[in-house]
Amino acid sequence: MKASEVTLLCVGETLQDHPEHWLQRWQKKLRSALALPPLTADITDEKLQHLFSFLHKIIEQQHKPIIFVTHGRGVYIAIKAAQLYPDSVKGGFFVAPTEKIPENLKPFFSHEGKLPFPSLVIASTDDAQISCAHSQTLANRWGSLFLEAGKCGHFDDVEAFGPWPEGGMVFAQFLTGLKEG
Repeated sequence: MKASEVTLLCVGETLQDHPEHWLQRWQKKLRSALALPPLTADITDEKLQHLFSFLHKIIEQQHKPIIFVTHGRGVYIAIKAAQLYPDSVKGGFFVAPTEKIPENLKPFFSHEGKLPFPSLVIASTDDAQISCAHSQTLANRWGSLFLEAGKCGHFDDVEAFGPWPEGGMVFAQFLTGLKEG
């Protein structure tokens, strides 16, 4: 598949508000990309309901397969969307998933077992929010491919990961490997 053949739903954390962050750049560069509100650490039930209402409207309007591109806590939006819209979500590109999610939301985002779509988890060996080993455990649980990217922190240092061309190449390869239908 090509980026033009899918709808890319991008969701991350508050740090992506910086215009030079890799996820912001990808959203601007890729015409098929749509941004969802970030899953912030202080999200309330009301804001979460708003986020999922917005997500529902977007998914209902799409006529192309949906691929999630997530950073940090954004992965949990993709996982919940997979449960709610199993026929629409066709892939997930998960960068630096984190365990730092408010306690009251953990039951809402729990998912045991394989995801119903192909996915890739990219993890850093020095991420302060989750160990690389635990990222690999999540990837195994979800049936995701796993890529250890070396010392990258949480992939949110704008100076180091502004355009993130290596991530773009991995993403292009991931998309190419997805099958239609």
